[in-house]
Amino acid sequence: MFIAQALPSPVVTTNEQAVFFFLLAGSLAFLLWCGVSIITIITSLRRKPSIEAEFATKRDLEAIRAEFNRDIGKIQGTTQIIFQKIDHLSATISKLMGDIQRDIGRLEGPLK
Repeated sequence: MFIAQALPSPVVTTNEQAVFFFLLAGSLAFLLWCGVSIITIITSLRRKPSIEAEFATKRDLEAIRAEFNRDIGKIQGTTQIIFQKIDHLSATISKLMGDIQRDIGRLEGPLK
């Protein structure tokens, strides 16, 4: 306060006040325009959609991997059952073919 009292206040005319307020209003408008421009540029440079929305996270990847491993386990179990049934069917067909050949041999035997 002491400094403000020591300095004499300058005499300002009405024209100078008008110019000052005009420059002040222009400066504030320019600063506001710069702020809006910067915000607009930042908004336009942001990713749309965000990286989190576009790409899977590590947690999502682990969940997909666990589901994939469960599905592979089910497929392997089913495949194993199918191969067992094919082996059983093959053994049955081989036995039946042997029985058929034996029966054909019995039928041909008395004819000769």
